[in-house]
Amino acid sequence: MTETGYYLFTVNSNQDFFGYFHENDFSIFDVYMNTTMKFAPLKNRQGTSLHLQMNTSLTVILKSHPWFRQGSFSINVQGPSKVIMKRIGMFS
Repeated sequence: MTETGYYLFTVNSNQDFFGYFHENDFSIFDVYMNTTMKFAPLKNRQGTSLHLQMNTSLTVILKSHPWFRQGSFSINVQGPSKVIMKRIGMFS
């Protein structure tokens, strides 16, 4: 993102998710390090808003609710500037 401001994250899916949002560095060995917002509920088409600084990288980890439920979903981000997303996953 190239501008500081509020960004709205929404998930489109038939299931509910919880999200962990990590600014800048993320370590699989310390999932709470650099956590901006922990365990934010992301229900279908209802969003979570975060105030982010420009040139900040963000790692978003989604967990389904109930746990281990599988299915398709999409993530949408709206804010004052363009957001570039890259999928990182076990099967990417």
